[in-house]
Amino acid sequence: MNFGPMQFFLYILTFGLSIGLCAIGVTTSYRMKLVFPENHFSSLFYFQAFSFIYGFYGIWGIIISKLIMNNLSISENIIENIILLFPFLGIPFLIASWYLQLIFTFELKSIKTPRYFPILFFSVFSLAFLGAGLLFKYFLDGNISINLNDIIKSILLLNLLISVSSGFLLIVIPRRSVVPVDFLRRIALIFILAPFSLIIFYFLSGSFALAGIFFVLFYFITPALVSALFFLNEKPASVRPQHFDSLLSLCREFGISNRECEIIREICDGKSNREISERLFISLQTVKDHSHRIYSKTGVSSRVQLVNLVNEKIKPGPTPVKP
Repeated sequence: MNFGPMQFFLYILTFGLSIGLCAIGVTTSYRMKLVFPENHFSSLFYFQAFSFIYGFYGIWGIIISKLIMNNLSISENIIENIILLFPFLGIPFLIASWYLQLIFTFELKSIKTPRYFPILFFSVFSLAFLGAGLLFKYFLDGNISINLNDIIKSILLLNLLISVSSGFLLIVIPRRSVVPVDFLRRIALIFILAPFSLIIFYFLSGSFALAGIFFVLFYFITPALVSALFFLNEKPASVRPQHFDSLLSLCREFGISNRECEIIREICDGKSNREISERLFISLQTVKDHSHRIYSKTGVSSRVQLVNLVNEKIKPGPTPVKP
């Protein structure tokens, strides 16, 4: 990788943009994590954090080390051997981000993660990492040949598998989500298209210099974009109106559906889940599912908190809601 003056300037600019995107993504998701402690923003925050850590270590580590070592009297072979360490040793961060991306997906679809899932996931990837470590040892001993492209291609393919799986889970699984369906489809589209874009930019980087810069930028843009979309959709409490004229206005602000709004009204009237199911002609499990989504969207964890929220947020009227 030989840097001309213009390309050097573009990479410096890209590095600054990467830091900015990282700051925007992490601070936004962390803010929402604090505002909605019962919601799905913890997994989003940590998914982004591990993704950005790998981005700076596994991607910028390669670029910066090449930039430095190309100006030193070091053979190309030694440079290639050294920079192989960056994407390889950063893989644990990437594995953690993949796991949290799947957990984030499950939470968006109100899917309870099986107890065995973390054990199965990390067992499979730990064995794969150990196997890759043995191959790397043989490479250092000179028994096999591995180049940087082999490692990056493998990582990109695994990233494609995880991200596309997350995207299709969001679209295909019939369970109702904790966010509006149209919004969920936008998130799914990002998860599906982003890894394909990374692969395209990577393969173009060999013949198109700017493709390498687009590859780096797109890696950092994707998590930040997910965070920004959720911020616009969820609106933390500090930017929500302090009071609403009606329950309907409150429901619209929190992205609550008409059916969920009916259930809130029944809960505030003191109805039990069974009474709500009989009154609205829906199953008891459907009432529980709706209630769970209402809690997630409003950031509460119980009926009492929900009723208190309604009483606090709706302007007093002639018939105040009673818990």
